[in-house]
Amino acid sequence: MELVALPHWHDPGKRRLLATRAAHERDAETLWSLVQAYLRGYGRKGAAVSPRTLRNYSVALRDYLEWAWPADSPAPQVAILEAGRDELGRYLADLQEHGSFLTGEPLAPGTLALRLAGVRALYRALRWAGAAADPEGFPSVHDPTPAHERRPALPQALYKRLLLYLSGDDVESQRDHLAARLMGEAGLRLSEVVGLEVGHVLLGEGLLEVRKGKGGKARTLPLGRGLVRELETWINLRRTQARDGNGALLVNLG
Repeated sequence: MELVALPHWHDPGKRRLLATRAAHERDAETLWSLVQAYLRGYGRKGAAVSPRTLRNYSVALRDYLEWAWPADSPAPQVAILEAGRDELGRYLADLQEHGSFLTGEPLAPGTLALRLAGVRALYRALRWAGAAADPEGFPSVHDPTPAHERRPALPQALYKRLLLYLSGDDVESQRDHLAARLMGEAGLRLSEVVGLEVGHVLLGEGLLEVRKGKGGKARTLPLGRGLVRELETWINLRRTQARDGNGALLVNLG
């Protein structure tokens, strides 16, 4: 899927008119064109947004439209341009209970987070077009597994001691501290941590794409705020350490 930036999206007047009309007419194709134009010109990654992210956002937009305005309904159940935090919270709850509105399949936490990221991109694009306000406060996806059922690789006390040991201010300690948290809190295997690249981290969405998982399977994981902040700090720091062309997240030092 390629980025599309049609000429009319660069005209503020036409942009608002077309975006408003598309929302009122449930025109998924035009809304997706708007989102792509926004991502290319104003998104965090610009034209470097990955094809996989685009596919996920496209599905998220269509899934959200199917929830807000089912294809067989003459009118929307939720006004797209007026949706706020309460409506989006209800959308997330319905996704968790019923699964995808396109396929009916249950969704893993990482996929739920991607759905919300795609809807967030839609509303940022609508705000850019002047057609709608960005809803205040998007809901977040949490790991539904009860704490007592999680099986940490290390006892909690030993894990805390490990993080304390790696809490130095030097670059190596900061890298290794992040690696330990990715394994201890995001559940990554060592090989998955080693295979991470900067482009796999979606800071704005609070997501991590694991593309070299067990058995060659890819998955997307929601991240806690603390881990997102540490990833952002490390990405800024690694710029002073990585060689040109090296996309690895956790680079070798020296």
